[in-house]
Amino acid sequence: MRKQVSHPSGTPVVPDRSFAGNLMRALDTSGLTPRPLGQGDCQSPDGKRCRLCLASHLDYRDELPLKDVVLRRFWKESIGRQDLDPLTASPHGRGYRTVTKRKAFRHGGKVRLGLIDPTERTSGGLFPVVHCAIEPPEHAGLYSTIELFLSSPRSREMTETLRYAIIKGSYDEFTVLLNVHTITATSIREANVLSKLLTAASGKVAGVFLLQGGSDDRYYIGGDEVPSGIRVRKLYGKPLLFQRVNGKPFLYPPVIFSQVNHSILHAFAEGALTLLNPSGNETFYDLYCGYGLFALLLAPRFRRVLGVEVSHDAIGAARENARRQKVRNARFSRLDVSGDTIHSIVEHASPDDMVLLDPPRNGTAEGVIEAIAGRGVRKVLHVFCNVEIIKDEVGRWEQTGYTLRRAVPFDMFPGTASAEVLVLLEPVAAVR
Repeated sequence: MRKQVSHPSGTPVVPDRSFAGNLMRALDTSGLTPRPLGQGDCQSPDGKRCRLCLASHLDYRDELPLKDVVLRRFWKESIGRQDLDPLTASPHGRGYRTVTKRKAFRHGGKVRLGLIDPTERTSGGLFPVVHCAIEPPEHAGLYSTIELFLSSPRSREMTETLRYAIIKGSYDEFTVLLNVHTITATSIREANVLSKLLTAASGKVAGVFLLQGGSDDRYYIGGDEVPSGIRVRKLYGKPLLFQRVNGKPFLYPPVIFSQVNHSILHAFAEGALTLLNPSGNETFYDLYCGYGLFALLLAPRFRRVLGVEVSHDAIGAARENARRQKVRNARFSRLDVSGDTIHSIVEHASPDDMVLLDPPRNGTAEGVIEAIAGRGVRKVLHVFCNVEIIKDEVGRWEQTGYTLRRAVPFDMFPGTASAEVLVLLEPVAAVR
């Protein structure tokens, strides 16, 4: 059992009441035996065990019920309710991540690729894992190919300019993104050599890109807007990434946000449709719509669909996806969903309409919830990828006359102290 931590003065540290803190304490006291690791599995080349997620300690069959219990307890303590639905399991509990990333760093005279671990002291907050259990096994081979190239004489400039190596795509095909400080003639030449090595290493590599600039954020290539000043150069293959959800094809550029767990998207979309349960006469507002996933999957059940997104590339992809799928009742607008724009976005919304909003991790801007509630729409489905902010966001809905009707969690991120939660809200008057 973990001992109580104290400051040097002897004053006990206040326990971490976050969902992540609760989950770690539950793991400490669970009595579960850490799973044996295979060679290179969840560890560094010198055999040090990775501490970044639960996958290095537990099999998914042990993790899922533990996470469900802790999430219910957190929900009761944070929200003050006991009606959270059971945690929906991910079909792929391990090897599920369709977006992975490594940061380039120097260690022991070599350029290595590591996971970001703020607790790792010897390498400046980075951990060089051989194979990450929550990533498809082919990703490890591609990162290994990149590392080998960086240690060769053919990569003199790439060794200095590479910031991140990122893999995105599906379980069937991958796109490799090489994020560099500067794109030059030399870096292009060297990256072309690496591109050939990557396609030789895996027949699933469908595209290779150079990216210049961008963010140093740990959720890099995960935000809702492409960082300003970013340059993209295709070196090989397909210009767009592809996925199929519920039988519908979706294409999107490699630099925009995409979900990291494709295996659960079918259940996720079906869960949203079940909660909204439209009659077919409503207008559906999909805010922060990305490349149109929810808008187009749910469009057949609504009279009219309006998708709104800040990213120019994402909106372009959404419009193209609608055209390919022959969806004629959906239109998409490029706008930042903010307190300044939300009134114009929902100005024609009626009490019969429905809204889905899937904002960034830090939640909605001031005035967004309040303006939507002011239109009195019949149902709101608020998607949370950060359970820690649900209490505050739901509190804002309650202050505007809405009440939480149902909450359904999905294990979008197995191995981590995170979950995706669909929260259904309705006007208090309608509930009565």
